[in-house]
Amino acid sequence: MFLYLRLKADNSVRAHCPHHCPESSRSRYNCIVMGAVQIELDQDLVDLLEELHRPVKQAARELIVLELYRQGEISSGKAAELLGLGREQFIRQASERGIPYFQLDGEELQRELDASKKL
Repeated sequence: MFLYLRLKADNSVRAHCPHHCPESSRSRYNCIVMGAVQIELDQDLVDLLEELHRPVKQAARELIVLELYRQGEISSGKAAELLGLGREQFIRQASERGIPYFQLDGEELQRELDASKKL
């Protein structure tokens, strides 16, 4: 099985149809021909996702967005938007997956605490 993705300028990732459908069918199949990335997944992984009732495209999108957020490449608001969630809901889901909302070292945390005391 292949999963085709397009990374857009705004860092959103869009899965699409591998059929290379004619232009008139693209809206029906959500096809994109240019700028696609093809990823081959082992059948074991595809089978596992199916057993867990997690669509491959959705799982891939979630993991990519979560990883971009974990790396600090996108904000929690942008990540929430990309996944169609509210910001608080996204933060809660990321935390449940072990991705903390605050990623501050001791020095940064102290500066934040000091700044909040001044308010």
